[in-house]
Amino acid sequence: MRSKVIEEYKSRLSLSKRQKEILIGLILGDGHLEKLYTPILGRLKVEHSYKQKDYVDWLYDEFRNWVGSKPKTRKVNVWGRLRKNYRFSTMVIEF
Repeated sequence: MRSKVIEEYKSRLSLSKRQKEILIGLILGDGHLEKLYTPILGRLKVEHSYKQKDYVDWLYDEFRNWVGSKPKTRKVNVWGRLRKNYRFSTMVIEF
């Protein structure tokens, strides 16, 4: 959803020093940026096994101002076995 209110909110966002440091660590580790729709739109996506719920909740708290909804569970099929993951994504922004 691209409402004017949301677009204005996103235009005022900026990463804090702490958020930048965590983001760099995520990208060097197990996080990733997801490109959407066009080469200039993207978001941070965090998804882990449900066993890592506390870690995902901590990351969500750190990036709460960038996220539109709380973390959610998702069932995924991995090698024929159903697994439960826990995830969130930031709002889509222009890079």
